[in-house]
Amino acid sequence: MAKHLAKHRRPGIRLPLAVVAGFMPLVSREISVTAQYGLGAVPGDVAQAFLPYNPTTRKFDTSGLSVGLIPVVVGILVHRVIGGYLGVNRALAGAGIPFVRI
Repeated sequence: MAKHLAKHRRPGIRLPLAVVAGFMPLVSREISVTAQYGLGAVPGDVAQAFLPYNPTTRKFDTSGLSVGLIPVVVGILVHRVIGGYLGVNRALAGAGIPFVRI
């Protein structure tokens, strides 16, 4: 009877760096918005960063997408293509690097 090799997964959290890096432009923008206008302006600004709609003017506006939605989608695609299909994440796991993934 053949024994099946079980995949052993290390416990702990793993951070996809490309996805986290996609949120950095939004985080830096929201820090400056908070310092300038206070916490009340943050929800509208985040909505404008992820939707092609400006809640303050109530009009179609795509200017905020370059800070929110586009970098996050690019980060997810980089994580998927470079990390998954090209095998970088598997190589990082095999090398024993604790919680970093691309």
